[in-house]
This record gives sequence, C-alpha cells and structure tokens, in this order.
Amino acid sequence: MKAVLAGGDRRMELTRELLIGRGHTVHWLRNDWDHQWQMLLPQASTLLLPYPYALKEGVVPGLENGGEGCVETLMEKLRPGTLIMSGAGLGERIAALANARGLRLQRYDDDPIFLQRNAEISAEAAINVLMAKTDRVLDEQRILLMGYGVFGRAIALRLKALGARVWVAARRKAQQHTAICDGMRAIGLEQIPDIAPGMDAVLNTIPAVVLGTEQLKCFSETTLFLELASPPYGIDLPSAASMALTVELLPGLPSKYAPLSAARALCETILKRFEEGWV
Repeated sequence: MKAVLAGGDRRMELTRELLIGRGHTVHWLRNDWDHQWQMLLPQASTLLLPYPYALKEGVVPGLENGGEGCVETLMEKLRPGTLIMSGAGLGERIAALANARGLRLQRYDDDPIFLQRNAEISAEAAINVLMAKTDRVLDEQRILLMGYGVFGRAIALRLKALGARVWVAARRKAQQHTAICDGMRAIGLEQIPDIAPGMDAVLNTIPAVVLGTEQLKCFSETTLFLELASPPYGIDLPSAASMALTVELLPGLPSKYAPLSAARALCETILKRFEEGWV
C-alpha cells in the first residue's frame, strides 16, 4: 500500500509508524508540507485523513495552513479508484465530489470492530479522568450515565466492575432493557430530575441537549459533570456555567489518554480494508 496521511495528531503519527512497520509506504503531509505532495498523491493508493475529524471548522486538523478547500485540492490529484479513509466532517458536497471523481470514500467508524475498540479506550480514559477529579473511590459514588450506545455501555460495564453504583438514563426502551440486563439501574430521560439530587457524578454520551436549565437545577452544586459527547453536547453549558456547576469537556480522549492503543485500532481498520481488496 502506498498511502498519504494528511494532517492529524499523535494518534495519526503513530498509525503511520505502525503501517510503515508492516511494510507499507506512508508519506505524511503536515503544516510544513512542500511541493512534493503534488507528486505523491497521484501515486497513492490511499489517502488517510484524520480521526475523529477529517475536517473541523473547515480545515484538516494538523494541516491548518491548507485552509478551507484543502481536501478538494488533495482529491484533485488522486487517481480514480483511490480509497479515502476519513473521520467525520467532510459533508455531502465533498462526498459527492469524491463520487464524481471515482474515489472510494469510507469512514473509519463504519467498521463496528473499530467503533467498539475505540469506545473501550474512550471508556477507560473517561473513568481515569473521573477518578482524578474526585476524592473518593468509585464504590462510594453514585453515577448517572446518559446514553447507552456502544460508548455508554463500555463505560457502564467498567464502572460497575469497579464497584460504582450506576444509573443509566436512555431514551429508548431497548437500551434501558439492555442496561438492566447488564445489572444497571435504568430510567427514561424524563426521570432524571427524580434521581438528580443524589448523584455524585454525571457522564454524558448523548450528542443532543438533555440537561437543560430545569434539569440542571435538580442536581447538587457538588455534582461533577463529564461531557463526553460531540457538539452540541448533552449538557446545556451556558446554563451549567450560570449555576457554577463543574463541567469538564473531554474531546478526543483516546488520542490524549492512549494514543498508541488508539493508533493500533486505526491501523487494523486500514489494513483490513487493504486485505479485503479495497486498496
């Protein structure tokens, strides 16, 4: 495989090193990129864009001097049939452009195995932050976890194994049922005010506002809130700030907490596509 990696953080840097260690060629375009990229891209079988965001606020993370339109500029140099692996943020316009040029665009987290592993790494990181921010062991804490998708469930199972008393708030009955089968206490989102006064910590994984002003009023001023979702978040941040509640925003946990483990998960996803004949 001949790949070009555009931008990225320490996780992407380590992904490149792992791929090179497996015998593949990976060139890295960073903010100091020069004219060589124009020669490298037509020879590439794969363009690797960063994870979790390929575009954030209009630019490629780690390649900010490329400016808006950077991805389109890179795509113009790729041969038809080239695979682009990407994080979020490219949008429908770029997807349509890729299709028109005969490029194959795929998201890393379309792979359920990668999604599960990334959730496990993120869960361990979130619990590490929680333990660092409190002055009690977990088996003395009552924790509300909002959301019970892949990430939420990974957190809950680890918290329960460490002795924490975990309440799960989920919108869908199926998720509530799964949480109960996993040994958690489960409630609907509308029931959050009923248990809020007794919670020591709240961990949110829902990327839509669930805790607004009225709900936040029900919590103790000592409750710790960890926001683990992507914008617009599940916690109304301005309302929380006006009440002097402690909210920690925790984006990009795998890359910060365990970049090598996160890179291994990405590397395996990329190589799986290679072995399946995507490249």
